[in-house]
Order: sequence, then structure tokens, then C-alpha cells
Amino acid sequence: MTVHDVLEKALEDFLRADEDIRNLLYNHKELLWKPAPDKWSAAQCIEHIMVSNTRYFDSLENKLAVPEGKEKNKQPYRPTFWGNLLYKAVDPDRMKSHKSKAPKIFNPQPVVEIPTLIARFEKSQQMLHGYMQKTMETDATKKIKSPVSWFITYSLADTMAILSKHEIRHFLQAKNVLALRG
Repeated sequence: MTVHDVLEKALEDFLRADEDIRNLLYNHKELLWKPAPDKWSAAQCIEHIMVSNTRYFDSLENKLAVPEGKEKNKQPYRPTFWGNLLYKAVDPDRMKSHKSKAPKIFNPQPVVEIPTLIARFEKSQQMLHGYMQKTMETDATKKIKSPVSWFITYSLADTMAILSKHEIRHFLQAKNVLALRG
């Protein structure tokens, strides 16, 4: 699997998650219902996706300002240590066996208004989609710093894979919350 293959898969996962989340936002009335006071509503799950994604936007903007080195994306993909660790942490296939608490900087707003959430979601997704496209036109092995800690770094390819899987994970979480409501 090449770096380009990882980017293609991340984009495919992102587009699928984007469509699923839009369907959820536009077709469900109970988005604000919480299964317990200390649990997130479906709307907060979506808010968390946006909060997390936007924490990456400045770093992505800086790394993607000068598209160069796209030929490096033909080489075999080797995830970084941190990239691999985070990918596993957000992998939706591991949701039931590996629960994790979001770092505080990624927490959703305590109160979410649906029209505002939808507008912010649309803008955030449009920006992330643009960054994914730009990543394919540059050296995706370039490193960025994690928004959580300065010493955690991973590649642009890792970042795109992590963000797309993260969206799927929290879409499924939101869907599960709605299923509890009945």
C-alpha cells in the first residue's frame, strides 16, 4: 500500500462519513437527547468531530501552503509511531473493546443548537475536504504536530487517515445514541 493509497482510502472514508452525518443531521429530530447527564447527545458527537477537525486546520494550512513532493506519495506507506497509535485509538472497529475519553480541547459545547451545528458542520467539512485534496498534491509524509501536545507528530497521510476514521467512529456513536432513544 502506498501513501497515495492511504490518502485515497481516507478520502473515500471521509466522503462516506460526510454523507452519513448529513443524513443524520437532516433526518432526525432527537439529536439533542442525552442517554445520561454525563453522556453526549448525537448532536454533541457531531460537534466533537468539528471541534477536533478544526484544531488541525492551522497546521494543515501551513503544511499545505506550498504543494511539492507529490512523487513521494508513490512510496510504500509506513505510519509513524504516533500516527499508528492514534489511528488504532479512533478505529471504529475497536469502539466496543477500546473506549477512550477525548482530550478536553476536543470536547463539544455543552449546549448545541441544531441550525448552528449544521452550518458549522457544512463549513468544517468543506474545509477538510479541501485539505484532503491538497494533501494528495504534496508530500504527505511531511509531519505535523498534534493539537494535543507539541511533542506528538505524525505525517499528513496519518492525519487524513485518523480524521476520516474519527468521523466514522463518532457518526456511529451518534447513531448508537439515537438508537437508545428508540
